[in-house]
Amino acid sequence: MSGNRKEPAPGTSLAESTLHWLGVGAHSIFWPTVSLAWGMVERTGPRQHALMHHWARWCLRSAGVRVRVRGLENVLRDRPQIFFSNHASVADICVLGAVLPVEYRWLARKEVFNVPFIGWYLSLARHLRIDRGNRASAIRLLEEAAARVRSGTNVLVFPEGTRSPDGNLLPFKKGVFHLALAAGVPIVPIRLLGSGRIIPKGSMRLGSADVDVAVGPPIRTGGLQEADLPALMERVRDAMIRLGDPALRGFPQPV
Repeated sequence: MSGNRKEPAPGTSLAESTLHWLGVGAHSIFWPTVSLAWGMVERTGPRQHALMHHWARWCLRSAGVRVRVRGLENVLRDRPQIFFSNHASVADICVLGAVLPVEYRWLARKEVFNVPFIGWYLSLARHLRIDRGNRASAIRLLEEAAARVRSGTNVLVFPEGTRSPDGNLLPFKKGVFHLALAAGVPIVPIRLLGSGRIIPKGSMRLGSADVDVAVGPPIRTGGLQEADLPALMERVRDAMIRLGDPALRGFPQPV
């Protein structure tokens, strides 16, 4: 890593944080509004995804966040996959939205779909929802998500199920691994490094930071059975730990 890394969000003044939030808020109204308007012509597809990509990049610019990424050659272009990323900040959706080069859908808590503008966009673009408070509903929604993936939709999930307070990996939830087994498509592991400095868990202070994104090789799930679930979870966890190894180099200049 370079020696001029930006300070974490706790070092950001209230005035700076307020300006950052004003910029992010403006873009979080403008781009979803454009998406809703375009939805009269096209609800899903590359143009809708491009609008999400622009929203993510402009939000990061408004907050002074710079992103470096390596391993994009591991992203599959010819078949569906499920991206498994660690989760340290609400800003992670912007970081991933800005760098992943293929169209995908988030698997998000159903409550997020009720948030004005962002939630409306998620519903319009047919992102996937999960109901953690209702087991029967969660199973049904995961089955529907698996069918979407098998039909060609890339999906992004956070296997920890919540944000890590320090960037270290939390225990994984089994539900998203059941989704991977049911879909039978490869898992592409992703490790975000430094995103927790943008909006630390338990804080609303929005600060500038440099974030590194490491994308690992796909992990096969085809042919695996329920009995293989623990080994698959361990394999994905090991891959994400290796992606976070500070000894690794090879990141390009921030974008």
